[in-house]
Amino acid sequence: MPHTILVVDQNQEMRGKVRSLLESAGWHVVGEAGDGQDAIEKAQRLGPDLIILDLSLPIKNGLEISAEILTNLPRTKILIFTIHEAEEIRREALRAGVHGYALKSSSSTELIKQVKSLLDGKE
Repeated sequence: MPHTILVVDQNQEMRGKVRSLLESAGWHVVGEAGDGQDAIEKAQRLGPDLIILDLSLPIKNGLEISAEILTNLPRTKILIFTIHEAEEIRREALRAGVHGYALKSSSSTELIKQVKSLLDGKE
């Protein structure tokens, strides 16, 4: 069974680009969300293997969402996908339990590599 992914970003265009990239690599994107509450509801309903999650979201931010999802869906991996390059923010996210941290400025190849690593069980 193919791995399932939920893409969460407040920017619809960015969600579409990430979805297209992931699907072209052979993964199944089961949904998209544009705010924190929608992300939590869809994660609960869809139970994805991986959530690609922006930190800056309306309603609840990425770290708040991560904590809630990891409590309720401990097998779901979370990859933060953000513009925030500050090392302290990255460390805070990893301390919160997320499985990976990728910058939106990274190449498509780098994002694919990180997603593959997480889905293959490597962190």
